[in-house]
Formats: sequence, structure tokens, C-alpha cells
Amino acid sequence: MLKNISLCISLFFIISCQSQKSSSEENTWVEEKEISLSERLVQDQLDAYNNRDLDAFLIPYSDSVKIYNSLDEFGYQGKESMKGVYTQWFGALDSLHCELVNRIVSGNTVIDHERLSFRRRGLNSVGSSEAIAIYKIKDGKISEVRFTDPN
Repeated sequence: MLKNISLCISLFFIISCQSQKSSSEENTWVEEKEISLSERLVQDQLDAYNNRDLDAFLIPYSDSVKIYNSLDEFGYQGKESMKGVYTQWFGALDSLHCELVNRIVSGNTVIDHERLSFRRRGLNSVGSSEAIAIYKIKDGKISEVRFTDPN
């Protein structure tokens, strides 16, 4: 009888350890969620933007990227045009930071709610704005961005 109790306790211990291991493996999986290429590209350009590193900022974009000032208002096309726009933007501002408020990733589309804070050169006041940016990824690069007001 004592041998059976001992065997039951051993089996219970083994089963408990297996359950705990599975549970901890599931938690590890959730914590180590793999980031998609689409999200990685958008995050890389956001990080470079906040570091004011224009060369790194442009890397995730296709050479023929299309930028829309609103959902349907075309702004400009091409990485060279983008370089000119952001060279002026970075040069006109003493401080610049884009905070990610929320992100939705679905396949080749990344939608960011962004909060921008900045200070123009020579002025003491800080400005801010918010935007929704819709990034489309094609052939491993950001091929299109559409900005819109979140309100």
C-alpha cells in the first residue's frame, strides 16, 4: 500500500512538473512574439526619425515610395523627394519626437496613431500634433504612406 501511495505521489509530481513546464513555455511564447517584416520596417523608420538619422530613416522606404498628405491627397513620390522634405523638416526643428500611441499590424499594412512634439528653431514654445499613418509594404520596403488626422 505504501508503495502505491509513493508511486501516486511520484506520478502526481511528474504530471505537475509537465503542466508547469507547458504553462511557462506558453508564457515565453507570448512574451517572445515575433515581429513581422512590415512592423519591423515601420519601427525602424520611427526609431531613426526620433534619432534624427536621415540615412537610417530612408532605408526602409522603396525608391519610388508614394506619400499622401491625407487619405486621398497625393503629396510626392520617391525617396529623393522624401530626403529633401525631411532634410528641411529636421533642419527647421530643435527638438523632434514621435510617440507611438497605438499600432495595428495586418499583413502588409501597418497603421500607427502617432503623437508628434517639436520646437521650431529660435522659438521657446513646443508644438504638437497627432496623425494616423497608414504604411503599405511591398517587396520588403515601405511603398506608400497615407497620413490623416485622427479626429
